Amino acid sequence: MSLCINPHCQKSQKQIDQGQNLFCDSCGSSLLISDIYRVISKLGHGGCGITYLIDDAGEQYVLKVLHNLDPKAVELFNQEAEVLKKLDHPGIPKVDSSSPFIYRLNNRINSNHPPLNCLIMEYIQGENLYIYLQRRKFEPISEKAALRWLRQLVEILDLVHGANYFHRDIKPANIMLRNNGQLALIDFGTAREETQTYVQKQQGKQVTGIVSSGYTPYEQQDGQAETRSDFFALGRTFVFLLTGQEPANFPASISQGLQWQKSAQGYAQPLRDFIDELMRPDVEARPANTTIILQRLAQLEQELYATKTPNYPLPPVNPPLQIPQPPPTNQPLVNPFQPLTVFNALKNSQGRGIAWVFTFFCIAGYLLSLYWDLTTLIPFDLIAFITLFLWSFLPIFCVNLCVIFEEIRKINKGWLFIYIVFLRIPNFMINYFSIFLMAEPLYSPISDLTATISWVELDSEFLYILIPFFFGLFSVKLYSPLIKQISCYKNNQLDKFTTFRVRLITISLGICFGSLIYLIFHF
Repeated sequence: MSLCINPHCQKSQKQIDQGQNLFCDSCGSSLLISDIYRVISKLGHGGCGITYLIDDAGEQYVLKVLHNLDPKAVELFNQEAEVLKKLDHPGIPKVDSSSPFIYRLNNRINSNHPPLNCLIMEYIQGENLYIYLQRRKFEPISEKAALRWLRQLVEILDLVHGANYFHRDIKPANIMLRNNGQLALIDFGTAREETQTYVQKQQGKQVTGIVSSGYTPYEQQDGQAETRSDFFALGRTFVFLLTGQEPANFPASISQGLQWQKSAQGYAQPLRDFIDELMRPDVEARPANTTIILQRLAQLEQELYATKTPNYPLPPVNPPLQIPQPPPTNQPLVNPFQPLTVFNALKNSQGRGIAWVFTFFCIAGYLLSLYWDLTTLIPFDLIAFITLFLWSFLPIFCVNLCVIFEEIRKINKGWLFIYIVFLRIPNFMINYFSIFLMAEPLYSPISDLTATISWVELDSEFLYILIPFFFGLFSVKLYSPLIKQISCYKNNQLDKFTTFRVRLITISLGICFGSLIYLIFHF
């Protein structure tokens, strides 16, 4: 689809689609804007020009065309492009680097028509706040939405004012609500840079006045606009959003301000007073800058929505259960199924020594059996017995390694990277090792299954590794006893780093035991 933007063209006035033509059939003007963009549709028009929706290979943008040839209008139009190039914020539309530019007409009837001033900028999908409220039949917005939108707009103004600019024409029609809920401030053609030259022009009354009925502050009507003038217009905008009525419809005076609060009784009084503070007639009585407004907003949000503590004592919801403690004993208990007792036993060197002794004899036994070629004499039942025996001391062994890792963590912060990586390893890798701990109950099913398999290549030592892995994939809860014991160490609060250490240890031991069992059956 292609539309002609020549205001003197008959097809342009009737919005006739000219397909994929390169030039207009009627006036001969190019249908490719900047040799790239095609005009899809007309978005709107005003006293100074027209806005179009344009397309470049599926990407949509906005084309603003200025029809007013007044030098001041051209200056403001070009100024909008320069201001937008200096500002980068999600709430400010981005402008094309080639803007502004001149579009030359090729009118076959009258070639004396002047060229058009054009500007290409980001297309914001959404509605301006006036249209948004109009579609809601001017139903006021919620209090939480008001606070959120107010914060978003002040953050945008914080960037604009920080660049020594002020907008001068804030109103609902110049605020876009994106489809994702983010507000965007548009129409920066009236924005001015606050410099010494501008201040001198103000004193000489040589500044063009920008007036929007009901939103423009008194000092701006007198040509004395400044950054705090934006705060006045912002407050008037929220009067419209909270009442559904134009601010000009309410009585107002320089002494008393705008009388609007009776039409917004459903909102908190502090919020209404804060909006009144933004649009005080005396510019010196308004907040000095955006930083102060953001601080006041934070206080207001906390005051309205923070949980308030009652001024009388409340009984505890779940009072702690008082359990009588047994008398202390000097004999450490090492029953792994009594977690607190296990960890108490680990406080002395004897408990740690037991774990290391068990580990040493376990590994040494396997190595000696390999050296003397006794693996063929070790039946699977014995392996199941050994793994079940390991289950009895494994919690103690793991916790001792956790103590060691805790010391390493204090020295080497590189463990934090490993922690992040291993924390995302699937749980079935832990279950793979846990199935070896429960090997005895699985021995009979495995034996029956292997006896029924006729393929020689499957009836091998690999099957004994594959089947436990298969069962481990579906046994998510088998390793919960060890996890519960570790959680007891943290007063029933399972620490993420502790969980990582348990996983790291069990995965490592699972690889070791899996390799040992594979070697036993292989040799």
